[in-house]
Amino acid sequence: MGKLERFLSQFGKNTCRSYKLGLNKFFQTVDPQPSPLTLKAENYLNEKRDYEGDILNFNQSIANLPPKSSGLYITAVKMFLMEYGIELPNGFWKKLQRRRKGRSKALTLDKVLSKVELKKLIDLMPLNGKALYSLMLSSGMRIGEALELMPSDIDFENRMIKLRAEITKTHEPRITFFTEEAKNYVLDWMRYKPEYMKKAVARSARYPKKLEDDRLFPFVPQVAYQIWKTALSKTGNGERDPTTKRLRVHPHTLRKYFRAMLSTVISVDVVEALMGHSGYLTEVYRKYPDPEKTLKELYQSGEHTLIIGETLDQIRMKTLEEQLREKSLIIEALKTREKGKEEEIQTLKAQLQALQSQQNTLSLMMEEAKPYIDRAKMVAVIDALGPEAIDKLTDEILQRIEKKKK
Repeated sequence: MGKLERFLSQFGKNTCRSYKLGLNKFFQTVDPQPSPLTLKAENYLNEKRDYEGDILNFNQSIANLPPKSSGLYITAVKMFLMEYGIELPNGFWKKLQRRRKGRSKALTLDKVLSKVELKKLIDLMPLNGKALYSLMLSSGMRIGEALELMPSDIDFENRMIKLRAEITKTHEPRITFFTEEAKNYVLDWMRYKPEYMKKAVARSARYPKKLEDDRLFPFVPQVAYQIWKTALSKTGNGERDPTTKRLRVHPHTLRKYFRAMLSTVISVDVVEALMGHSGYLTEVYRKYPDPEKTLKELYQSGEHTLIIGETLDQIRMKTLEEQLREKSLIIEALKTREKGKEEEIQTLKAQLQALQSQQNTLSLMMEEAKPYIDRAKMVAVIDALGPEAIDKLTDEILQRIEKKKK
C-alpha cells in the first residue's frame, strides 16, 4: 500500500473522497504533467520543496471555489504533510487563515423549496428516490448517512433511526425519527428492492454490481444525485448559482427545511441534536436521561410540520383503513376456506350415503339369491358323489331318522 492510500484509509468514504480530490488538485498545481496521483504523492514527499510556497500557490489557484470546498482541500494537504512528518509553523497557518477570512461565507445562494414544491419534486422520483429523500427530509439526516443505513438501524414501530458512529459525519452515534409518510415510502421500497437489485445487476456490465448488498439504499451517491437532478429539472427548479455554477436546490437543503420547520414547534437545541451537530448532541443527551423516550415525544409534537403530502390525521386514517382492509381480506379468506370445508363434508356425506345404499341393495340381492345358491351347491355335491355313494348316504340318513323316532 502506497503512502497516499495509507493516509486516505484512515477516513470514512465521504472524507476520503473529498481529501483525495483536494490532494489531486494540489499535486496537479505542483506538477501539471499527466501521471498517477499515487506517484505524484510519492515523488513530492521524496523531494525537498518550498512547502509554504506550494500551499500559497495552491490557495490562490482555488480562490474561486466555494469556501468550504477550498478550506477542505487545504485541510487535506495539511493533514497529508503532517502524516509524513512535514509540519509547518503555526504562524504560517494563521497567516493563511487570515488570507482566507474573506472567503468564510458560502458563495452559493441556496434555495429552500416550499412544502408544495417538495411534494411535487418527490412525486416525480422513482420509488427509491421517494424513500430516500422523504426519509432525509423528515429525519434531518445527511445523504452520506442515509446511504449507509442498514434495515436493522431502523425501528419501524417507533419510527426511530439509530445512526451508528461509523456512518455519521461527527463519528458520534445518535438517534432521530421520521414521519409515517416516509415510513410508507420506505416499506414500499423494501418490498420492491429485491426486484430492483436483479435489474441493477443485469444492466451493470461495465461496473459489475453484486446482488448481495444489505444496505437499505444499495446504490452510490451519484445515483442518488442523478435522481434528484432529474426530478428537479422536471419541476423547473434546476437553476444554478451564477458564481459557483452549483445547483441552488440540492439535497442538503432538506436539512435546512427540517431545521426551519421543526424549530417552529420544539427547541432549536433538540432539532440540532437530531441533525447530529456535535455540541448540541452532547448537551441534549446529557440533559435528558432517557433521550429515546423524550426526543420521540418532542419529535412527535412537531412532526406535522414535516409532512409534505397528506396530513398526519389523514396518514393515520389511511393506515387504519389499510389495516382494516387487510383484516377483511383475512376474514374473507377464512370464510372461503370454511365454505370449502363445508362443501367437502357435504360431498363426503353424499358419497357415504350412496355407498350405504349400494350395500343395502347388495345385501337384499344376496338374500334373495341364497336358496338358489344352496340348491346349486347341493346339486353339485350329488353329481360329484355318484349313484352308489348316494344310495349308501340315503340308507345312513334313514337309519338315523329311525333311531331318533325310537
